[in-house]
Amino acid sequence: MTSHSLPPLKILVWGCALALLALIGAVVLALAPPRLNLPLAVAQNEVVLAAPLVAGAGDRPIPAGTAVTALGADDLPPLEITPFDLTEEPDTLESWARYNRFLARQSQLLARMQGGHPTLYGAGFDPLPLHPTPAHLADLPPLFWVQSLSGVIGFLLGLTVWAFRRELAPAQAYMIVGIGFLIAALPAAVYGSRELALDGAVFRVLSSLNHLGSILFAGALMGLFWIYPTEIRGGRRAMPIILGTLGLFWVAENLQWSGGIGDWNGVMMLPMLGILVLAALQYRRSRGEPVQRAILKWLALSAIAGTGIFSILAIIPAYFGLPPLVGSQASLFAFLLLVHLGLAAGVVRFRLFNLDRWMWNVWSWLIGGAAVVMIDLLLLQVLALSQTLSLWIALALAGWLYFPLRQWLWRRLMLRGDAAPPLPQLVEAVAKADNAAAMAAGWQALLRQIFQPLHLTVLAAPTTHVALAGDGLALHIPGLGEGEGLRLEYAHGGRRLFWPEDVKTAESLLALAQNAYGIQAAQDAGALAERQRLTRELHDGLGGKMLAMLHRAQNQEDEQLARGAWHELRGIIAALEGKPRPLEELAALWRRDLGDTVEGAGVAFDWHFEGGEAVLTPIQQLHTRRLLEEAVANALRHADPSWVAVVVALREGWLHLSVANDGLAPPPEGWQVGRGTTHMRGRVADLGGEIVWQGRPGGGTLVTARWPLPSSAAAPP
Repeated sequence: MTSHSLPPLKILVWGCALALLALIGAVVLALAPPRLNLPLAVAQNEVVLAAPLVAGAGDRPIPAGTAVTALGADDLPPLEITPFDLTEEPDTLESWARYNRFLARQSQLLARMQGGHPTLYGAGFDPLPLHPTPAHLADLPPLFWVQSLSGVIGFLLGLTVWAFRRELAPAQAYMIVGIGFLIAALPAAVYGSRELALDGAVFRVLSSLNHLGSILFAGALMGLFWIYPTEIRGGRRAMPIILGTLGLFWVAENLQWSGGIGDWNGVMMLPMLGILVLAALQYRRSRGEPVQRAILKWLALSAIAGTGIFSILAIIPAYFGLPPLVGSQASLFAFLLLVHLGLAAGVVRFRLFNLDRWMWNVWSWLIGGAAVVMIDLLLLQVLALSQTLSLWIALALAGWLYFPLRQWLWRRLMLRGDAAPPLPQLVEAVAKADNAAAMAAGWQALLRQIFQPLHLTVLAAPTTHVALAGDGLALHIPGLGEGEGLRLEYAHGGRRLFWPEDVKTAESLLALAQNAYGIQAAQDAGALAERQRLTRELHDGLGGKMLAMLHRAQNQEDEQLARGAWHELRGIIAALEGKPRPLEELAALWRRDLGDTVEGAGVAFDWHFEGGEAVLTPIQQLHTRRLLEEAVANALRHADPSWVAVVVALREGWLHLSVANDGLAPPPEGWQVGRGTTHMRGRVADLGGEIVWQGRPGGGTLVTARWPLPSSAAAPP
């Protein structure tokens, strides 16, 4: 049975059993040495009692801080106890000679702990017989459980993600990270929580396993950044190469072919630097892809922050030959557990839209803390200042330089685009609209202005409330039109996802806009009712009389005059009815009426129409008809042309009109502004467009006008 055929639950059960066995093994090894109940610590380069030690019943306790010098036993001479023997992590011992001597002394001290009648020697008290007791679970320090449980939880998180996403390469890499964390954490918990000594051979194996787990952890983490959220070239081959290279160093280290055990800290800094480089490459590749960038932010925040804290407080000081900047590096394993929690969220894409706002705060404070530590280390190493003085200088430099820079970047990067309050924009785009239809169009324009989406589309089904969609990729907002829903995608030009704060902003604006829309819709309904009443009166009264005049016309001139008046009345009635009509249908009417006018004057007429699926509002219908009629009338009245050509075209969401003639009128630059041209300019301005008069080569005049249709937001060609 392959792993792909196993159900996730069975994988998790087997994984829990394996983790439990590993934890039990670590506990057994940690409890193997006898307990001397001897609280030891290092102070002023000597080993001292960390707490008062009771020598026996009725004896005065040996006070804390008393120096401890040696440990002896029957048939074994006293062996000096030095701070060297209390080294928590052997990686800090630098040379192989010191490492081997450390392990040998561990075996010698353990022999005295297990020998008959171990005796403690120290300054200020007589040789003190000790009474070893078997170790119990209660004897294990809290830091043992911090390390052990961090490793177990990290392993189970990786296994859980892999069990449900086995087909994904990032999930596979994440599982290897979890395995490495478990292998690294449990051995470190055993030798890091020892009372005084472990068997040297056992210590060597545990240290080797810790390094093997660290290789898997760091190498797989670097490989994860190579393939996720996008696969960089060669990503599938990268992780085996990384793990293989680090594995060769691990083999050389076990054979003691490297320069020293201390080289390990330098080697482990290489994957960390690689992660930084890959994170920068992934950030560049995710430009314009907010989902991928949000995933990257999760990965970078969790991986770089967790491993960065561990490196700054433990690995980097060890590389410079300094002790960890915390009491015990075991406590830092909790930060590595945060790496797993963040990686799990990034791999399964959990609540990505909640990250952008507070990610900046986390990163800025992390960098601020790192700046203090790095400046402090630099002052200690280069200027050889005291720890207190170097710390104060580091705090001052960070406060004077870094934090002002942080605030400046916050204003430049995070507040950009949010400075203008949305209420004035709402008033400008919605509340000042002349009618409900314009208000609905203004609502869409307002949403474009505030959220700057790459795409704004009308949903097929209406939406009743504001909601995030697609992990923050889109924002669904009700439109102002009845039964309308809008979908905004890729906020701020694709630079970020939508946030929960965007939902609150949209809800506030929607409530105000809907109130204004309701009032405007009621006004429009009243105006429509009045227009319908006027339409009936015009049609039934004046319309009937005009038809009678048309049928009773005595000659062709009277008939044309009556027919023209009838067409004018029909246009006015259509505008009052307030019914949108297709452009193609209107163009046929305009061609008929304009052709009758031009050809009736004995002038050749040419018509060209480039249509599309567009609908004109009554106001657009009236203005377009009047513009065409006025342009044709001016040509016939002032230019004495032999032909008139009219073009009506819909191009990229803009309606284009042109009227040309070959008449004898002077160039437009010499015209006096009259009522006709003034009215034409006013109509085009009402439509949001532009109009131009110009002379034609060889004689004649060309009038062109264009304006956008509300159903399209295309820019003019």
